[in-house]
Amino acid sequence: MFNQASKLYIVLLLQSALNCASFHVDVPPTCLVRSPRSKNTSMSQATTEEMSKTTDAPSTLPPLFQEVGNQRREFEMNLGKAMDVLRNDYPDMLVSSPDFSIYHDDISVTDPSGVEIKGISSYKSSFRFLQTVVRLFYNTDRSKVQMRSFYDFARNSIRISFNVELV
Repeated sequence: MFNQASKLYIVLLLQSALNCASFHVDVPPTCLVRSPRSKNTSMSQATTEEMSKTTDAPSTLPPLFQEVGNQRREFEMNLGKAMDVLRNDYPDMLVSSPDFSIYHDDISVTDPSGVEIKGISSYKSSFRFLQTVVRLFYNTDRSKVQMRSFYDFARNSIRISFNVELV
């Protein structure tokens, strides 16, 4: 009867009956890096080459270590972009969709009750469902989202906590 995206937001809406919903999303960094066959890679090869050329001192590292350094810089750039997108877009998620370009096609999001959304199309659908429900039953001008995000080095993931106040 309900798909997984609907179940997640039904749980969210049930929690909001107390006028304050809270849930947690783990976004592993593997979801932030697009696959090589994807059209929109987060960082172009030219940018990677420019970064390796703009170092202050000439590199005397073996090519393998240079590649590891370039991959680390690319990861940090992708992580920074992902954190910026999350901080800018998610506070408005009740009324507008976020930038989905930072996510891998195989993203998996799990709420605390265990409901899981797999795939970018399901994730986009869950936002459309949430926005429709909020527009129908709540005042979007007075409702708000407060979020906190940080990179958890131990779990190697971006951790996001939401508090949603629906009025």
